[in-house]
Amino acid sequence: MDWQNKFYSIVRETEENLAKAKLKLAAKSAGLNNSVVESYSPRPAVGTASFSPGGSGFGGLPKPQFTRHQLTAPVDQLNMSAASGIQVLHMQEQIDAQNRTIDQLQKLVQSLDRERDFYKDQISRLQGEIDNLSDKMRRQMTISGSGNERQMSLIKKEVIHEIDKVKAMLSHQSRSPRIVSTQLSPQLDDELWSVKENLTESLDHIRRELRLMNKRI
Repeated sequence: MDWQNKFYSIVRETEENLAKAKLKLAAKSAGLNNSVVESYSPRPAVGTASFSPGGSGFGGLPKPQFTRHQLTAPVDQLNMSAASGIQVLHMQEQIDAQNRTIDQLQKLVQSLDRERDFYKDQISRLQGEIDNLSDKMRRQMTISGSGNERQMSLIKKEVIHEIDKVKAMLSHQSRSPRIVSTQLSPQLDDELWSVKENLTESLDHIRRELRLMNKRI
């Protein structure tokens, strides 16, 4: 009969809507590996029995039966999405760490460039002092009389004063790079101090020449 078909159609549509709503709820629940959603599947019997109000249903029509279905596909997709998100975060952390290392190396290179320029300037100044001292020695050779000893003493004091100033500047600069070098790897630290040792040897050589000239005066 028509009214029976309409009834079953309404029941099926209602149960399908309920099943869809539960599927959406299961898809939004993260972390559930075995979500179970009840979907209703009515199994009507074919027949044209009449409706009896005192009976257990619609005159011989069986009650809708309920079945349970496992919904694992949406949960598996959620798990895969979560794993992909963790991988992306891990890769981002690695990239950030590499960027920080690159920044530190760039700062180190800039510091080494400044230090190299400083040592070059100091060597140039010491060489200029040697030239000035040589000129003074040549002029001293022509000096005679009672003022000879006094002028030699003044020259010695002047040279010693200049050397002391250079030593103080080098001592100040040698302390500053140590703070940076303690944060470097052992290999970079060794290379840095190797360069400093070479520069220090050059400065020591110039100082020895100054001492020899100072003794000759």
